[in-house]
Amino acid sequence: NAGNVGIGTTGPGATLDVKAGSGNTYAVNVSSNNGTGLLVVQHNGNVGIGTTAPGAKLDLETTSSGDQRLLTLRVPNALNYNPQINFSVNQFGSNIDMGRITTTYEIQNENGLAFYTYNNGLAERVRIQSNGNVGIGTTGPDQKMTVVGNISQTGMIISSGTGTNYFAGNVGIGTAVPVTKLNVVGTVAQADTTWPFRAGR
Repeated sequence: NAGNVGIGTTGPGATLDVKAGSGNTYAVNVSSNNGTGLLVVQHNGNVGIGTTAPGAKLDLETTSSGDQRLLTLRVPNALNYNPQINFSVNQFGSNIDMGRITTTYEIQNENGLAFYTYNNGLAERVRIQSNGNVGIGTTGPDQKMTVVGNISQTGMIISSGTGTNYFAGNVGIGTAVPVTKLNVVGTVAQADTTWPFRAGR
């Protein structure tokens, strides 16, 4: 049929058109010479590589022990080409990217990772540079953790080492609106001595 080949059909609509019979387990089943399943396509469209029972649209499995590379994303060898993983939804016939993970080119042989989320548009939220610096709200973290914006935390912040710790703005203890460089609401204790502190003093 115009060079088309049909398997399971007498009217192939493509160069290779495969239609599985109702009694078959798979639409496509590729095995090695010893019978090991290499690739299967189920009737529901699930594809299994290394498994004959894929539980998702693409299910990858290996029986080898130890760390295994299951998926590789590769782009042409160019300095500013970055492989990406996009998370999209189809809304009213249009694909909308809702999230993304991509590599980021810095200089030759140095690449980082960027993470995007959707909030009325796709935007980068977190970046990990090749040197391990992490940025939240910034694409150029200059410290191990750089945050542009407010931070809310519960629990303890523990600092160790011989470096200098500093805050660029006002610091509040017991108050969310410090009006001086150090604003304490409550009591400060040192050894056996205590001092009462009030907001603004």
